[in-house]
Amino acid sequence: MGWLDTPDLRYSDAITVLATATHRPVRVVLHQGRRVVRVDFELGRYLLAKNDAGATSDPDASGDWTVTVHDERDPSAGVLAEATDEWLVDAFDLVFDAALS
Repeated sequence: MGWLDTPDLRYSDAITVLATATHRPVRVVLHQGRRVVRVDFELGRYLLAKNDAGATSDPDASGDWTVTVHDERDPSAGVLAEATDEWLVDAFDLVFDAALS
């Protein structure tokens, strides 16, 4: 499937945005009982993006996006960076800047 590594087309806009921004495979996964968009990076780091609109038919259409960065090798570290914005791409930019600082 390439960069669109999920059959869940409800998140197609979010998947496209994150795949374009990161040049990494993107997929929809279950995390703490809800669907989130996940991007895996090197060194065990990964990003989760969730929309607070919940189980609407179109998560891209409403609600804020929260993007978090985690370390798979050290789960006790918790969330390494977090940002929330109305637009997914803006939340990604904010969390990316926070993770680099």
